[in-house]
Amino acid sequence: MSLHTTLQLRGTEIHPAARGKAFSLFAFTLFSGIAIGSALFGRLVDAGRYETIFVIAGIGLIIIGLATTLSPPRSVNGSETS
Repeated sequence: MSLHTTLQLRGTEIHPAARGKAFSLFAFTLFSGIAIGSALFGRLVDAGRYETIFVIAGIGLIIIGLATTLSPPRSVNGSETS
């Protein structure tokens, strides 16, 4: 949930005419991901596999960090940001 605001902002910046669709798709994927993650991680908690949960979460954070770092810079008002 910590990325909620950032992802929502990025999703609604896509195109002004597509903001409604972007927001709807964002909400759908956010809540679907939370539900699926809770169901899958809940099984791991019940089995006492806490180390596995931390490894999966750590790998996910590394992937998000790399994707953010390697993504092309966004333009603001027609100029490139660095």
